[in-house]
Amino acid sequence: MLESRPTDFIAVLKYRTSEEGGRKTPANSGYMPQIKFPFTETQTGGHQTFVGKDLVQPGETIEAEIKLLFVEHFENTLVEGQEFEIREGTTVMGTGKIKQILNEKLIKANNTSENEIIDLDEPVDFNKDRKEEPLVHSEQKQWWESRRRKYNKALVLAGITAFILYAILGEFLLMPYVHNYEITLFTIFFQGVGYLIMMGIANVFYGLGSFVDKHFNKGNSEQFRTRLYNFGFWFSVALPFLIPTLVVVEYFVLYRK
Repeated sequence: MLESRPTDFIAVLKYRTSEEGGRKTPANSGYMPQIKFPFTETQTGGHQTFVGKDLVQPGETIEAEIKLLFVEHFENTLVEGQEFEIREGTTVMGTGKIKQILNEKLIKANNTSENEIIDLDEPVDFNKDRKEEPLVHSEQKQWWESRRRKYNKALVLAGITAFILYAILGEFLLMPYVHNYEITLFTIFFQGVGYLIMMGIANVFYGLGSFVDKHFNKGNSEQFRTRLYNFGFWFSVALPFLIPTLVVVEYFVLYRK
């Protein structure tokens, strides 16, 4: 269990306020968001045990003991004073600075910053000295899974919006000509169930993104990965609007004189 492992390092964490895009609720000791260092695209879970408190409010600063989920990815890379982001998916919840490294495997060979004064008010530049390191397959899958929730939210919103548009266009364009055209609770339920099934199929195809990324992204390019995601995202969001578009086409082809 991660909780029973020795602490990897102690850090000072500064959480964003809700207005800054941070958490809307307090974080409990034992919270495990993602940790993102500026020198790599690789992220890992970071179990946080707060020092002297069990609960931290948005906007607060706290000292915490950190245990990394995948220590092996960061061996010989960290220095005391190293800055990092605290994330939930792609959302930055706060920032941190390493105060003391306890796991010797993590210490960078030329670590000379033991006595560095930690100033969390100093701006953090996460693009400074950035290295583009390729993601291993497990990290590619994590990259895709961290965006699945956003994908499904967009599908739900697109489905509701497309149905409302279909109902409005149908009433004004088709109802005067098609006498058996109607929208009832049964048709709404039937179409809702059908759309949920289509969302399930869309999620199966979404899962192919990681497969395509692994087998066709030969250079392990972040740009390729992002473009592939954006293409699938907007294609899926656009598909529900095909139905109201067909209503307009039917009106102009069959009924408009």
